Amino acid sequence: MTARELKIARKVLDYLHGLDGGQADELVIHAEIGGLVVASVNELTEVLSQLNEQRLIRGIMPKLYKRLKWSITDLGESARLDLAN
Repeated sequence: MTARELKIARKVLDYLHGLDGGQADELVIHAEIGGLVVASVNELTEVLSQLNEQRLIRGIMPKLYKRLKWSITDLGESARLDLAN
């Protein structure tokens, strides 16, 4: 990840951590972190994809809701602490 992507990733992990086990879709995440870091939808999509590949977050497709909902994994919680330092 680039330095910019790491900054976005840190904000995503912080936001998902704050949900305390909850989930959020990409549009909500983009809106919530928008005040903390400027990121295009494409940048956020790429960061979410990379975090998912690294198993730091998990995307689940609900039956009635046709957008992936993201949550932080235990591995993501650990990475979040590492990124804070």
